[in-house]
Amino acid sequence: MTARGGGEPRSTDGGGGAARSESKKEPHVAGAPRDEGDDHARVSNAAWTSRAEDHPVVRGRPARRGGGGGGGGGGGGDHRARDASSRDRAAKGDRGSRSPRRSSRGGVSPLERNRHVSPSPPPSVTRRDVYALETLSVGLPAGLANPTASCVHTSGPTPDEEHERTSKDLSEYHLAKHRGDASPAPPGAESTQPATTHPPMPPPPPPTPEAAAEAARLVRVAEMLQTGGRAREALAAIDAALALEPGNLDAIAKRGLCFQALGALHDAYNAYDLVIGRVPNHALACRALGSLFQTYGMLAEAADAFRRSLRTDPGDAPTRERLAATLTDLGTRVKVLGAPAQAVAHYREAAGVDPRYSPAFYNLGVVMSELGSHDEALECYARAIEVNPNHAEAHCNVGVIKKYRGDVTGAIEAYERCLAVAPNHALGRGNLAIALGDRATAIKASGDVALAVRTYERALTLNPNGAEATYNLGVALAEIGELDRATIAYESTLRLRPHCAEAWNNLGVLHRERNNVERAVECYQRAVAINPAFAQPLNNLGVVYTMQGQARMALEALQRAVAAAPTYAVAHNNLGVLLRDTGDVPEALKAYNECARHSPDHRNAEQNYLLGLNYVLSGERREVCEAHASWGARFAAATRGTDGEPPLAPRRLRDDDWGAGEGTEDAKMGEGGGGGTRAASESARSFGLVDSDDDSESNPRERGSNPSSEDETDDVGANARSSKSSKSSKSSKSEGGQRRRLVVGYVSPDMYTHSVSYFAHAPLSSHDPSRVRVVVYSATPRADAMTQTLKQRVAAIDGTWRDVQHLTERQLAEAIRADGVDVLVELTGHTANNRLGAMALRPAPVQVTWIGYPNSTGLAEIDYRITDAVCDPIDTTQTFTETLVRLPGCFLSYTPSAEAPAVAPAPCLAAGYVTFGCFNTLAKVTPDVRSRWARIMREVPNSRLLLKAKPFACQTIQQRFLAAMTAEGVESWRVDLFPLTGGTGQHLSVYGTVDIALDTFPYAGTTTTCESLWMGVPVLTAKGKCHAQNVGASLLKKVGGLEEFIADDEDDYVRRAVRLAGNHAHLAAVRGGLRARMASAGGLCDSRSFMRGVEAKYAEMWRRWCEHEVGRERGERDGDDQPWKGGRNGKKKGSGSECSTDDQRSPSASR
Repeated sequence: MTARGGGEPRSTDGGGGAARSESKKEPHVAGAPRDEGDDHARVSNAAWTSRAEDHPVVRGRPARRGGGGGGGGGGGGDHRARDASSRDRAAKGDRGSRSPRRSSRGGVSPLERNRHVSPSPPPSVTRRDVYALETLSVGLPAGLANPTASCVHTSGPTPDEEHERTSKDLSEYHLAKHRGDASPAPPGAESTQPATTHPPMPPPPPPTPEAAAEAARLVRVAEMLQTGGRAREALAAIDAALALEPGNLDAIAKRGLCFQALGALHDAYNAYDLVIGRVPNHALACRALGSLFQTYGMLAEAADAFRRSLRTDPGDAPTRERLAATLTDLGTRVKVLGAPAQAVAHYREAAGVDPRYSPAFYNLGVVMSELGSHDEALECYARAIEVNPNHAEAHCNVGVIKKYRGDVTGAIEAYERCLAVAPNHALGRGNLAIALGDRATAIKASGDVALAVRTYERALTLNPNGAEATYNLGVALAEIGELDRATIAYESTLRLRPHCAEAWNNLGVLHRERNNVERAVECYQRAVAINPAFAQPLNNLGVVYTMQGQARMALEALQRAVAAAPTYAVAHNNLGVLLRDTGDVPEALKAYNECARHSPDHRNAEQNYLLGLNYVLSGERREVCEAHASWGARFAAATRGTDGEPPLAPRRLRDDDWGAGEGTEDAKMGEGGGGGTRAASESARSFGLVDSDDDSESNPRERGSNPSSEDETDDVGANARSSKSSKSSKSSKSEGGQRRRLVVGYVSPDMYTHSVSYFAHAPLSSHDPSRVRVVVYSATPRADAMTQTLKQRVAAIDGTWRDVQHLTERQLAEAIRADGVDVLVELTGHTANNRLGAMALRPAPVQVTWIGYPNSTGLAEIDYRITDAVCDPIDTTQTFTETLVRLPGCFLSYTPSAEAPAVAPAPCLAAGYVTFGCFNTLAKVTPDVRSRWARIMREVPNSRLLLKAKPFACQTIQQRFLAAMTAEGVESWRVDLFPLTGGTGQHLSVYGTVDIALDTFPYAGTTTTCESLWMGVPVLTAKGKCHAQNVGASLLKKVGGLEEFIADDEDDYVRRAVRLAGNHAHLAAVRGGLRARMASAGGLCDSRSFMRGVEAKYAEMWRRWCEHEVGRERGERDGDDQPWKGGRNGKKKGSGSECSTDDQRSPSASR
């Protein structure tokens, strides 16, 4: 059949379909036979890459034992940015480990993002430390030098500024004291005030027992007062105690504590220094001095003081914890300054001092993670969690490392433990959302898209503003056909990230699938505006413009796509479709080859190439036949080994198989009722299965064997018939004596307003339900009113309709096998959205190709090809891999559209001149055809030529065609060029302006020929040597009375056109009777009588398989098992058609 027009978007992963967007993705559009369409930016298909973005360090107090909450969480989020190869996203949800990110509190908990793209190598794990303790959020009072000064800060520097100044003063005072300065300026004192000095005191005399007891009592009173916040009164009590016992070092140290509480830091320092000067390791003084140093960031001095305190009192647990905290803070400080080795030493010392101090282990884990020692980091986090099971940050960072290592399940478990102890932990929630997104992507890649959707949705409950999750959810929903929800997901993504080019592209794909082309183009243009070198939306724009016939704009978009991504196979394929549609088939073939070069397994490009050969080379040419056969062998082998599953087991003969589809009265032929008996008998003779004819012997090339091989098959059949006689009498009949119905399945993606549907109408509505049970497998991408009509017709004959567009080819094959189909008929060939992959798995015992393609499929697994003796005469030199089954008369039955208007009068009668016309696709108008038309126009003065084709919507294509005709000597004003028009009725009405339709060669019209005849316009065609060119002659002979319109060759074609154009009255007479002849009994539109002949062929095909099975069973017993070859004994030959891929859908071709 001729190529079809205006198709649907189609997926790259599907079989030989039209172009598609990538979403997945693919997400990975429509045109003639099979262009590639809207590309889902996906992961195919469509994913997100990561780019680490460091968060600023947040300084604060160190965590204390038992903490684990607030502020210490792992690092920030790994925000994603699209990488250069983002064209493959959409669909196919890519993962990628993300490097742990620096955290605000020493953690390694990145808020990672996921998207559908190719994973990039993970960067090294880096994190900022958690504890940077140079400052405190606590203010100090003014007047620190005076212990009696007010502690209320009323004006002057901010608390942080005052704290920093005091810390500096204290450090300088400490250094000056130890340098031996005579009178160092006390911290907080003004330079103009004299500093308080403490001359060395002589050892005091020992107190009396009474004085010592009273002093001890006063010290206890001071302790209670200080505990109650009454530091002044405590200081007075201490002074009274020291008056009684001046040498009480503990009291002097506690006096320092009172000064420190009152803000008199130099007095406090002097008190501690005095005690330590006498007893260097005095526990209380060292501990208090360490606390003072720690408070003001003098961490090294604080650590030294705490160590000296512990030398005196090793069992002092609080001091151990203080030392551990100080060492942890010191480690954080030096790590920030770029000394991780020193930090490790400090953290290890802290862990050794206090094994129960979890922040030491946690921060050691952080720095070890930054150094790449992930095993040790995990051990440290485990110790931190052992000490403090509620350490949320440690749980979070364990998840980061596990996810970095690819253990997404372990990461999710760790993040969930983090949220179990801290439900509102922001980084834990964000990281869990990202990990769930990664898991969902992996689940989707495994095929369980529904579970992936649920997982993405759970991720969004944790982070509703996760743009990556909403994007990937959109990709997954689009894959399972949830287009409304997918649209919402993409629109949510764009609210969060308005400049996400991939989301704009994929949203355009969804609008295109809903046939909202205007909105789709707007989305694609938005994507290109954001990223001018984004190949996918450029490709998708090219596909839409191709469908609309805007050839110049389509060419510009596709050339930009190829320039942006020279290895983007889909764009090369779609460029080929555009070139083919505009009539430049040789260049289209080059583009298909370029696509195959970049993607050797690109199914659509290969099939488009096969279809393209039919436009420019006659089908009997050796290179055409061999190309189809070669493709079929490679494709079948690849299909069987694609999914790793075992091939379908061959179906064996059952007791009720004999005589299926035959009436009770005709065990031999299964003839139909009424007027179908004679047709059935003629069919059997034509088929050559009951009575031997020249079909098998005189054309060994068609059979692929020598004459004797067919005789051997017939011998097997004879033996089988004798062996089955007793069997069929009891096993193939039910209790009422009726044989079971033959189960015939029809597979097609074209069950909508498409050229094939006008010929599929007959088998889907006119089978005899008493003999045949029909099962339709519709892979239609978008149903319409025609789809509903066909469904109703199938139901009226007790048939079954199954929508299978979302099934894989293996799933489809398994469904066909489960339905028990006996004879499976595919109606598409190599055209858009075909399911040849399912046929290659041989789900049915007998498999047939019919209607949709003018050449062989090339698949050895398809046994028969339905044709007639005009399209494929007995002496044809065209080779096929299938056995030809010739129907009597024509191999097609046409069902005209109900929207067809009445036949208009012949326009030549009123105009006085003849108008020639052709509505075939422009790809069929080869230079040779155009040259013959120019000869006709030159020899028929004043005649006009009216052409109607999709590319003529483009002024550039119009001008190019007119220039070519002018070069052939035809004035441009005599040629009218029209684009396709909307609506079937409007399209058919244009035939009212045509007197004679001119057919094309070597690829003749099919649907256009039938439309023309139905509208009263006779078609002039030329016979040739291949099926594609002879279809016109077959249709005209079936209508009858049109022999004068069938030329013997191209020169005769010109002569007949000139002669017919000179007899206006005769043209008018022919015009007036065409529709009645087509609608008459036995005519081209009589589907009932036509289907009786088809049913007879099916019954004969089935009988031959049953006979073979009997012979095979006997051969198994004799050790000579022969495989079923559909009536052939020998090698197979040829295949071809048109498809297209895009990562989402593609156009089909017009017939």
